[in-house]
Amino acid sequence: MPQATDSQIAMWRGAIALAWADRGIDEGEKKRLLEYFKNNIYLSDSQRVQLVKDMDQKIELADVWGSITNTQDRAHLIDIAPSLFATHGSPTRREKAVYDKMYADQMATINTKELESEYGKVRAEIPLEQAEEDAEFKSEFCHWGPLDKIIYHFDKMIDDVFALDPAED
Repeated sequence: MPQATDSQIAMWRGAIALAWADRGIDEGEKKRLLEYFKNNIYLSDSQRVQLVKDMDQKIELADVWGSITNTQDRAHLIDIAPSLFATHGSPTRREKAVYDKMYADQMATINTKELESEYGKVRAEIPLEQAEEDAEFKSEFCHWGPLDKIIYHFDKMIDDVFALDPAED
């Protein structure tokens, strides 16, 4: 039986809070949330029922944000926010402010210097790895003598001739 983690439940409650950000949940937001709950394979039936009940009471994002302990759950909430806000057209000023705060809070938890350093290291390794792969590939052919090369090209020509479809001529 599926069972969402506490962090995942808090994330869905955060989605409810986002829907409440501008005076209340409208029908489009409610429909979108219900789709999310219905299609989520990690929610148990009792968790779905509770989340649907939770939509009837205003939830503040600040009240649940700290309970979203998994970084990926927070990122998922940030990712679905525009979809929720778009159900009634463009996001309101209040929705934009809530989104910006949520995004800034999440970005504050990321060590960007460390991330940039990792990215730089990986980027620097790519040409070295490519050169090693090229050298390995070329080494497979360096032992061939002139006769081996002629036979290889002759075999390739024969393969090409027999690969022709006589119906094409």
